[in-house]
Amino acid sequence: MKVKILVPVIFLVALLGLASFPLCAEEVSHYAGMEVEKGREFFKNGDFDAALGRFNQAIILDPGYAPAYYGSAQVYGARNQMSQAIHYFRKTIELADPPMVDAYVNLGIALMVTGKEDESFQMFQKALEIDPDNRNVHANLAQYYCSQLNGAKAWAHIKIAQRLGLKVNEEQLTDMESICPEGR
Repeated sequence: MKVKILVPVIFLVALLGLASFPLCAEEVSHYAGMEVEKGREFFKNGDFDAALGRFNQAIILDPGYAPAYYGSAQVYGARNQMSQAIHYFRKTIELADPPMVDAYVNLGIALMVTGKEDESFQMFQKALEIDPDNRNVHANLAQYYCSQLNGAKAWAHIKIAQRLGLKVNEEQLTDMESICPEGR
């Protein structure tokens, strides 16, 4: 009888002891970061459910940890659940300090996919302000301008992206030329 009562009491004391030593903010962010890294591995391996679980765990640990929201946004984007992706990219942008260029770029892509081209353009412009030498920003601006049939600006940005190291195959360039010729 004493053993049965003693075990729960010891467990309760242990729990109360842990509660009296809360983790500092750096430790919480560290553990959230570990969850995000695990989530990224699951994402790379195509296990989106497990990835989302890890990103959600990171958000629970540290609701202000921008990379956790970014990971969730990537999962939703990969699942073609654009409204959720947009929500999480926006939350990433709200929390990230310093700003995450990739969050702006990916939000721009998600907005473009959902037909919100003007807002998409604004996100690409903000990304360009943060990092004018980002080849992905220039590539997406080229795509935006091509969708607007503005060949001159599209080609200007694709050339900048190539100078910055973006590899574009001939087939893609031929497709781009057929949609938005360089001279227009």
